[in-house]
Amino acid sequence: MEAIQKDNSRKIREAILTDPTLQRLYAKRVEIYSLAIPKVILKNGKVETIWIDETNSPIIKKIDEQIEMITQKIIKHINNEDKQI
Repeated sequence: MEAIQKDNSRKIREAILTDPTLQRLYAKRVEIYSLAIPKVILKNGKVETIWIDETNSPIIKKIDEQIEMITQKIIKHINNEDKQI
């Protein structure tokens, strides 16, 4: 069972990394965030970088939703594929 889970995990990672739609969405996200300004803050004793979005782009939320939806579809498909075997 553990071997199947590891194999599914590998398949999911590969599918997510090679999906052309996800690649385009991440590229668009990077393009938008390249216009953002990095700011370093101290949070709970740890240094963190946050991005101040000067673009005020409403598409970021939609892109994130699409990425999540496609990712969940990939996970569901691979897990269902395994159950059919």
